[in-house]
Amino acid sequence: PGMPKAAQEWLSDQYAKRAEVRYQDGLKAGLERVKKPMMNLIERIDAYEKAKDSDSKTRGEGAFRDSITENVKEAVECLASFNLLGDPELKAFTNSPILFQNVKAKDLRNDAQLRAGVRTKAQETIERLKNLMG
Repeated sequence: PGMPKAAQEWLSDQYAKRAEVRYQDGLKAGLERVKKPMMNLIERIDAYEKAKDSDSKTRGEGAFRDSITENVKEAVECLASFNLLGDPELKAFTNSPILFQNVKAKDLRNDAQLRAGVRTKAQETIERLKNLMG
């Protein structure tokens, strides 16, 4: 009360700018949270392919666990919840079918063609994440 209107507007503007910076920082953290399990997915597919015809699979080196796909799904769901401002690009990204929400680890273990396709899409998704992160 009693503050000049110009000062009120300046403070309001400063608050809005800080809120935008915090929002963008949170969004980048969310994008990074999707990137990591996506990279793990690629690593595990590569390790599975390498170990499937060798003895190392019996030692667990080529294991492809259900958590690999579940981690991607959870990270995408978390990222979708960050879209507080209704960003259409982020919404399109999190709703995109290339994020493998319906792909199960069991299916990947049993289907070499599916593994190859998911690996390619995961790599494309990582590139898309990098573009979103700016």
